[in-house]
Amino acid sequence: MSGRPAEIRPIRTLALVEVNWNGGDLTRRSLASVASGRCRPDAIYLVDNGSVDDSLEGVEKAADGIPVRIFRNDANLGFAKAVNRGIRAALADGADAVFLLNNDALLNEDTLAVLLEAVPRHPRGGLFAPKILSPEGRLWCAGMDVGLHPNLQKLRGLGRPDAGQFDREEPVDALTGCGLLIRREVFEEVGDFDEDFFVYVEDLDFCLRARSAGFLCVHVPGSCMIHAASSSTGGGYGAWRKHMLAYNLVTLLKKRGTPSLWGAFVLVELAGWPLLLVSSFFRGRTQAVLAKGRGMWRAFLGGEPDPPPMGEAGG
Repeated sequence: MSGRPAEIRPIRTLALVEVNWNGGDLTRRSLASVASGRCRPDAIYLVDNGSVDDSLEGVEKAADGIPVRIFRNDANLGFAKAVNRGIRAALADGADAVFLLNNDALLNEDTLAVLLEAVPRHPRGGLFAPKILSPEGRLWCAGMDVGLHPNLQKLRGLGRPDAGQFDREEPVDALTGCGLLIRREVFEEVGDFDEDFFVYVEDLDFCLRARSAGFLCVHVPGSCMIHAASSSTGGGYGAWRKHMLAYNLVTLLKKRGTPSLWGAFVLVELAGWPLLLVSSFFRGRTQAVLAKGRGMWRAFLGGEPDPPPMGEAGG
């Protein structure tokens, strides 16, 4: 599909979808930041992934009058299945757009207002995301570049000072699901998130499908938010995180890989893995690198990934 996608309708009703797994105070703080905004969603759809803590206590109070619909999964179903449950309910209730928010993220007062103001400027835009900062005020993500990078994707600006270098409102290769506005038309055209991805890479996959359908992914730097990354999955160089990233990258390529993406994967991931393993002996990362290799191998063979260890999950 090329040019402008199907008819773009105005956004009159906005839903916010958030997934929780033992988030507790994080989830309540996240929802309180939403409630304090100049523009508030018409409803919040909170999907709980089998939490065993007090996550759901006080969420209505935190939302400060915004209607909250709570969906309880009996077990941790992973991010894609959980977020889809909220998205489907929001669309069934008539939402014109859905804003996805990680429960370890905070909105600023103007985050949603500025994001929505940008939508009419991009008739082909289907996905819109704020500039995302770390709690220390450094850049975490200003859109994503896709291609010849580790994991095939690069968070633009990650870890760098926010000096205005990404302050141009523009289409980018992809956007992170940490804070992401998606128009109803995108779901109608490409479907929801692929539930073959338990956690990680599902946002990249969705962006690639949306772009193939003619929609743009738009970085809106005038809108900002804060993200404390990967609090529910361990983050960093954890073995299971590296395992799932590798497994899901191969799964993505088997589903939707182009010659350029396959080429980037072979050069960066396959050819680079032996060198990564050697360097891991000196950096204390051997288990993580081995887990990454095991993830790639299992995905190539069509096997199942390792289950999450205790304390790590996809919620």
